[in-house]
Amino acid sequence: DSQIVLTYNCSRIAKMRTLDTEEKVLVGLAWAFAVLGLAFAGVGIWCLADTSTLLGYANSLYYNSQGSNLFGLQPGFTLVPCGLASVFALPICMAATCRPSKSFLIAFIVYMCILLLVELPMTITVLAGWPTTKTTLQTALENSMKDDYVGLPYSYTHNEPNSLIFDKLMLENKCCGINSNTDFTNNYLTYASVWYNGYRSYALGNGTSLTASIPAACCMYNNVQTMINNSDWLNYRNYMQNQLCPYNQGYSYAVGCYSTLTTSVYSVISLSVGCYFIPIIVQVAALVASGVVYHTAHHANEVADWTQYDKRYNNGRTGRNGRGQQQQQQQQRQSKRPDRGQDDDEVYYTGRDARGTRISTAAAGDRIITGGLI
Repeated sequence: DSQIVLTYNCSRIAKMRTLDTEEKVLVGLAWAFAVLGLAFAGVGIWCLADTSTLLGYANSLYYNSQGSNLFGLQPGFTLVPCGLASVFALPICMAATCRPSKSFLIAFIVYMCILLLVELPMTITVLAGWPTTKTTLQTALENSMKDDYVGLPYSYTHNEPNSLIFDKLMLENKCCGINSNTDFTNNYLTYASVWYNGYRSYALGNGTSLTASIPAACCMYNNVQTMINNSDWLNYRNYMQNQLCPYNQGYSYAVGCYSTLTTSVYSVISLSVGCYFIPIIVQVAALVASGVVYHTAHHANEVADWTQYDKRYNNGRTGRNGRGQQQQQQQQRQSKRPDRGQDDDEVYYTGRDARGTRISTAAAGDRIITGGLI
């Protein structure tokens, strides 16, 4: 057994030949596809985990308002599974080329086609659906501001998560309202809003209260990021450049947050489209290369040789009591000696005793233990 296994292993090593040019190209593309997949999966994980960005604010507002995720705004939901799926193409490709295998090559082609059929429609859908996404996002933001926004400091004291998200959005991006500061003064959103009807009272801190014309988050601040990072919401007036700003709109921002928000979200969506489009190019190139490998005569012949070699080896190891393996071994050995047995199918000879008489061991089908030359 050890002799045959050794012979097989040596033959297998001999079969691990240098890759052809088209096979090297295919392996290189598979490696590139796997590396891109890991990179894009990392981008997707970052998008899912980072809720402090504009994208995170937009998704949080939409989810809290509508009770579901806006698919077009969160590329992480698709980048992570598609990126990880890309990695599994590499071992299939390596199995198809390093040890020539027609079955693995076909499996690689089918796997890449499936990924392509998933990624291509997804890319087109995300890109073509951007106008609808903008409209849906704007509607969700307007409804959330109208129904949920109470403004500082009530966003914190009344534990209103959507309202606090709006405060952070306006403070960090130096904007006011969805469309402009008129959302709080003369826009149709104003008179239906919770803020306008119940939270316009602005306390100066000396016992005096004024009626605010805009929320405190629309004002200009010093060290605003420090206030946000420390969640120092109760002392927000200490960071204001003008503490009368909510009343007289001095040192405040007039531009709306929607344009800033959509610009940032669109850049993320463009990134996600690029994350789909680049692998698609690599996939198409890999499919072309795998087709060339499949139709290469040299490779096809090696695949056929391997199929026959594996079949002979497996038949030899799985026969009853090892008979097929022993017969193949005995036939090879008896063909090299002059004193072959008269009935090779029934009796095997393993050597001679001290008087020179040949010794027969067993009938065909029994295990033979060989200890030397035959």
